[in-house]
Amino acid sequence: MGLPSRVWLVVSAIAFASALASPAHAEGDAPKAPRLEYTRGPDACLTEDDFRNEVAIFFGGVDRFVAAGSDVLRVSFEQLAHGRYRGTMQLSDAGGVNEPEIQEYGNCEVLGHWVAFAAHVVLKRHMKRAEPAAPEGAALPPPPPPAPPPPLPPQRFPSPAPPALCPLLQFLRRMDQPFQGDFRRFSSANS
Repeated sequence: MGLPSRVWLVVSAIAFASALASPAHAEGDAPKAPRLEYTRGPDACLTEDDFRNEVAIFFGGVDRFVAAGSDVLRVSFEQLAHGRYRGTMQLSDAGGVNEPEIQEYGNCEVLGHWVAFAAHVVLKRHMKRAEPAAPEGAALPPPPPPAPPPPLPPQRFPSPAPPALCPLLQFLRRMDQPFQGDFRRFSSANS
């Protein structure tokens, strides 16, 4: 499995996970999206239809680009002098022209998948800004705070039983106590 195959596998996995994680909009309720101006460049790069399909994967299979609109996402691919490929993506919207995103790679098809993922991120951000804000009167009140958990019942732990003392330990403890006997008994036995 070569590097382009691994990269394709990773990009596909990310696309699939993203498509599952983000709710897909129906065609009618989609926020305003830009139109796509696509320049393929060399034959090794993705066609415009393939690029649209790659971006649509991230939106649950729905092509989010519009046919006509004032906002434009320009995507182009070109082959550089040293054999590598460059993909450029730039969004122009009502806020002006954004900084272009440029990526380079040795395989134009893999580069097209990367640029499609980046286009998905840009589209998602752009469409989120374009969503109309809810009217102030229609705002839902915040949900009530969750109820505190019930208090724990009182717990009573039995006091631990005193450790069982072995006979040697009992003898040693008696040795630590002051002698309260008659010393004469010991002295007469030794003489």
